[in-house]
Order: sequence, then C-alpha cells, then structure tokens
Amino acid sequence: MRALLVSVLTAGVLAGAAPASAQIDLRNPYGSSGKGKIYGLEVAGLPNLVFVVDFSGSMESQTGGTTERTVAGKLEGKLGGLVGGRAGSKVQDELRERRKKVEEAKREVAGAIEGLEDGQGFGIVYFEDTPHLWRDSLVAADDGTREEAAKFVRKVEGGGGTGIKQAVEMAFGLGPETIVLVTDGEPTDASPQQILDRIAELNPDGAVVVHAVGVGEDHDRDFMRAVAGANGGEYLTRGAGL
Repeated sequence: MRALLVSVLTAGVLAGAAPASAQIDLRNPYGSSGKGKIYGLEVAGLPNLVFVVDFSGSMESQTGGTTERTVAGKLEGKLGGLVGGRAGSKVQDELRERRKKVEEAKREVAGAIEGLEDGQGFGIVYFEDTPHLWRDSLVAADDGTREEAAKFVRKVEGGGGTGIKQAVEMAFGLGPETIVLVTDGEPTDASPQQILDRIAELNPDGAVVVHAVGVGEDHDRDFMRAVAGANGGEYLTRGAGL
C-alpha cells in the first residue's frame, strides 16, 4: 500500500505546478533522473569520473521552492490521512524525509552510478567539514562496483560544515578527467573566490571538466555557475520556485 501511494504521488501529483525557468526541471521530489544521469546530465561514458558529494548539515533541509514544499506537504498529509493511524503518520514522515536535499542528492548520485558503463573509471569523494574517499583510487565500473558504490552513497550519514575546497583537492588527487560537484554551494572552509582560484591552480589547462550541481533554493548560484563555466562543465539545478 505504501509503495503504491508513493508511486501514485511520484507519477505526477505535482504535474499541476507551473514549471520554473531552470537548466534542469526535476518535477518529482521523490525520484531521480534515472540510471546513468544526474540532474538530467548524462554521465554514463564520461571518462575517469569523480563524484564530489556534499553531506554537510545544511543538506538536511528541505529542497524545492516555497510552492513545491507547500503542495508536497499537503499531498503528504492527504496520503497519510488516507492510510490512517500510525501507519499513515509514518508514510507522511517518510515522504517528507525523501524531500531533504541530502536524500535527493543521494538518489541522483546513486542512480547515476547504477547506469555507468562497464569499464568506466569512477570514484567518490564525500564531504562535510572534511573530505572522505569511498576508495583511494578510481575503480572500473562493473556489476559489483556499481552496486557497492550505490549502496555506499545511500547509507552515508553526514553533518557539520561544507568543506568544498578540501574535497575538490582530494578529487583532483584521484587523477580524474571529469568531476561532478554536488552541493548546496555554501562553503565553510574557504571563500568561493579562493576555491575558484584553487581549482584554477589544479586545472591550469582545463583538462579536467568540472560540472557543478546546485542543490536547493539557497545554493550559491553565482559560485556554482562560475565553477562550471571556468572548467568547461555544465551548471545544473532543479529550478527555482517549483
């Protein structure tokens, strides 16, 4: 019953909301872009790819704009009431949990990993105050590594500050050709300009393409757009005001 309710909701309950102007318009706050994609960007086949993922405390807040949060909250209440009792309250709580920025990021990154091509080199750096590695070197994608990495991402627990500078430095240390930075973009270990300057030092010839995914309404759009623009990547976000 619970799975059916979630399926009904994610199939288009929010379809009545007006689309916002954005590079990527994810209308579904409970699902993902699909296997091999992150926020609509096709990552399957990209060379030597490193996901740099924010699990800081700020990622625990709700994603989406005011309208989306209001509409989704009402729908969750109706679905909880339909189930009724403690079970209904649990359904409502679980759906609300799935709308957190960090949960959305986990779904997007895990789904992208599950669709990587066999033999594609990839790695994961996740960070809060400090960065951490999933593996200390890039690995080749296969059934085993894709499953292990996706499960790992879904289970990571974070909290604390947003150490983007250190995380980016660790990612470059893996020798990538592509980096996907996923964050709400409010660094606490350096200023945005200091991070841009450090990336320029690490990537002087622009050989590494850096895509920047801004999660949540409150991410620093100018900073994330600059990261991508200076490194041949795309700036991606869910879109404002849904």
